Amino acid sequence: MKKVLAILIITLVWSLAAAPTATQAVLELPWLGRMPIHENLGLLSDPARPEHPVVARTQQAFSSFYGPTWFEHYVDADARYMLNKLYDTFLSSNLPTPISIGRVTVSGSQAFVQIEIKTQESLSGATVVWSQDSKKRWMIVSLSFH
Repeated sequence: MKKVLAILIITLVWSLAAAPTATQAVLELPWLGRMPIHENLGLLSDPARPEHPVVARTQQAFSSFYGPTWFEHYVDADARYMLNKLYDTFLSSNLPTPISIGRVTVSGSQAFVQIEIKTQESLSGATVVWSQDSKKRWMIVSLSFH
């Protein structure tokens, strides 16, 4: 038993020492981790190892400060006016904010992702719809809260 424990500790220390970052060290460990299951979103997505580019993009968007440049970086030009009219007050008072990201659903050229936003007062559920623009960047085309 002591021999197995010693080998496990040596493997763990070796993995941690050889990797350039802590995230890389954990990823190199000999087990397959799973994200937790959220009560509203189901299986969560990991922004550090996204299964789709919109997971990391969603994390970036809701971790950024809200303002005119936020729209330029994350919202499609055709959707900016409506998103600004509908959600300006909410976004300006809550971004940046912690979010939980559910799994991505792809339908045609759009990707849908369910998120839960932790605001100062409560938790808000939302669906973010992403689509690629002419420069192949994923941009928000729709945002709806539920």
